[in-house]
Amino acid sequence: MAKHYSAAGAMRQSFKAQGITRICLIIIATLALSPQIEAAQKPASVVILPFEVFSEKDLSYLQSEIPSALKKSLEQAGARVLLLDPLSEPEWRKRTADIEELKKLGLQTGADYVLWGSLTWIGQQFSLDLKLFEPLSERRPRPFMAEGRGVENLPSTVDKLAQDLSLTILKRQQILSIEVSGNQRIEADAVKRVVKTQPGDIYNLKNLSADLKAIYAMGYFDDVQVVAETQPEGKIVTFKIKEKPTLRSTSFSGIRWAFDEEEVEEVITAKRGSILNINVIQNDIDRIIELYKEENYHNVKVDYKIYERKDNQADLEYIIDEGEKFQIEKIQFEGNKAFSDKELKKQMTTSETNILSWFTSAGDLNEDNLDQDAARLASFYKNNGYMQARVGEPRARFEGNAIEITIKIDEGPQFKVGKVDLTGDLLLSKEELLESLKITQEEFYNRETLRNDVLGLTDLYANEGYAYADVAPRVNEDSEKRTVDITFDVQKGKLVYFEEIIIAGNTKTRDKVIRRELRVYEQEIFSSLRLKRSVRNLKSASLKNQRVPLVLVPGTEMRKSCTALFRLPSAICLVAGRRLSLKALWAARLKMSP
Repeated sequence: MAKHYSAAGAMRQSFKAQGITRICLIIIATLALSPQIEAAQKPASVVILPFEVFSEKDLSYLQSEIPSALKKSLEQAGARVLLLDPLSEPEWRKRTADIEELKKLGLQTGADYVLWGSLTWIGQQFSLDLKLFEPLSERRPRPFMAEGRGVENLPSTVDKLAQDLSLTILKRQQILSIEVSGNQRIEADAVKRVVKTQPGDIYNLKNLSADLKAIYAMGYFDDVQVVAETQPEGKIVTFKIKEKPTLRSTSFSGIRWAFDEEEVEEVITAKRGSILNINVIQNDIDRIIELYKEENYHNVKVDYKIYERKDNQADLEYIIDEGEKFQIEKIQFEGNKAFSDKELKKQMTTSETNILSWFTSAGDLNEDNLDQDAARLASFYKNNGYMQARVGEPRARFEGNAIEITIKIDEGPQFKVGKVDLTGDLLLSKEELLESLKITQEEFYNRETLRNDVLGLTDLYANEGYAYADVAPRVNEDSEKRTVDITFDVQKGKLVYFEEIIIAGNTKTRDKVIRRELRVYEQEIFSSLRLKRSVRNLKSASLKNQRVPLVLVPGTEMRKSCTALFRLPSAICLVAGRRLSLKALWAARLKMSP
């Protein structure tokens, strides 16, 4: 029978397994490191005597330098170190020759160990000979010796001796090897790569604990244990691991109305053949919940079950409780006086629920649409003279399965259109241009009408060859009179000619056939009207169902000429002797903006 666990049960088992692992690690480490723990409670202390130096050259400075280097290394390892000053102890040499004197020195200083030694230097060869004595023990001094060549190797030789001394002083053992067991799919080398403890290091519980966390962080294992085997030469450390199951399949239950199973499966990241990971599953649950909330299923609940199979495989089931869909029951406004709620709702795409909501999107909450509705309301007010109107961010309140939308509005005063004027480069008389403007016919300020007038003036100038004409409206409010004076400042720029016309993408129709439909010609003055007619003719001719995008690029003389590209269904063409992609042509067009 297949075993299965709920999400809560799986989490409890996971936490239980982790707790057992930590207990195992602590018990094993405590048994193996009991001398180390004692040492940690009371750090070992060492007194170091000055070193004797035997050399043809004057190397007397090393008499104190070597003890200082040893002191630094031993203190880093955790020992307390006292250096004996040769000036305060002029008879220190006699002490090293008498065991009883060494015992007295240990008792006087409270040191657990007494260390002394000598450096012998002959030619390029040197030898360090040290002795370590334990005053409270009857054992004879223990010798330590190292040899080397060259002054540059002396520091590393001293460090090596300090490491050997620390193993004895701090009752520590070296790690002989690092092993991995229990792995089936994950290679042992992959585990060892995240383990910082290496053979030759001192056996240290803190470092092994960090290695344990690093292995867990790989996300591939349900359980990790550390076992240390004591050998005469040191410790063999083995990481015993239990791999997480491999995901054999994923399934869903509880999906009813909102989505198809395939749509839900698209958002999850747990796939067949991947390692079963609780973090990945939780992330997938969050993704599914977010997917449902986007469709206004805000009460959705998602759980999961894991079914164990043979060969360390498992099946995963996501259990979905969709809940009821939330609907917008009410949209209300605060602060609106000029327009009723009904008039304002007509400006919005978001609407309240109705009897056709099951078939349409009426009553659905879409935050992007709601933000756009706020912008539409602001435009509606500004197009009706309320230049200073402000529309607040819509607020949604959830109650049961109902949503209530509230939008605050600060209407401000309504402004009428005052004086309308034109300045700058006028192609026609001011009266003729003013007559063409729609804003002069408006009683109240209308931002949309103003924008259309700017486009109309721009087209008028472009049709006369001024492709880069700039029309800038200046709007001056009079808060006391509640009027708006508008001045159109026109800068026509330079006259532009068609330098070259390129047809691109035509694989079947010849250029000359296409050019018959054009109403623009090379070396003629630019005309936006004739350019639009050319595009319309191409669309209404033999290319009825095909898009005919138009791209303008600079001609030889920037702002004085341009190249028109009529791009038919494909897209690499030559412009002014250079091979350009459509992307490059579009970038060039953007650079032409005044």
